Amino acid sequence: MLTLILLVATIVGLLVLMRREAGAVPILILLGVLGLVGLLLEAAVLGTLLLLGAVVVAVAGLPALRIRWLTPRLFAM
Repeated sequence: MLTLILLVATIVGLLVLMRREAGAVPILILLGVLGLVGLLLEAAVLGTLLLLGAVVVAVAGLPALRIRWLTPRLFAM
């Protein structure tokens, strides 16, 4: 039941933030918080997936990390 609640909360939160076009930082916070809640409340698989999603959002969405990791040199390999 907890997994379902976390999944629904994540989907609703992402839809609200995407509708507002809030950017990467609020989405990163949402995924991080719900991932930690999942890990703390015995939903380890979903919590881990949400934290991995937060890492992907951080690398792809935050300008400082995007410049460092997603450079044209990376795609030229």
